[in-house]
Amino acid sequence: MFVDYMHRIPSRQTYLASVGLAWLIGAAILNLRERYGESKKWIVNAVLLLVIIHNVTYLWTKKRQQFLARAQPTEQLLSFAEHANGRIFIKCFPLHKIYGEAALELILKKPANTLIWTDEEANGATPIASFCYQKK
Repeated sequence: MFVDYMHRIPSRQTYLASVGLAWLIGAAILNLRERYGESKKWIVNAVLLLVIIHNVTYLWTKKRQQFLARAQPTEQLLSFAEHANGRIFIKCFPLHKIYGEAALELILKKPANTLIWTDEEANGATPIASFCYQKK
């Protein structure tokens, strides 16, 4: 049923499969160690090195681009907020407001209420700078 209404599998659905795959690879490495342990110890070390190289390469190539793309809205907001005086009216931000507020507090050390999220809040606050995320 899940496959019927989703066009992609979200990462949370792959966690259990990843655990199963880790068990299989762990069992295969243990089997290699039992089979070739003392006589050809380099085989086990080579397989472990290959697994590490694969994971690091995957993180640095594919996942890094995803991390950067995911951080882009927050980075734009922080760049804007760094140079803005007063409160900021957020017209469009693709993430939940908690991400913008947390980033503002943690990175810029500004209070979360610097950001205004609704028209009602914006009416009573001055001066207001407006921010809208622009996808690059």
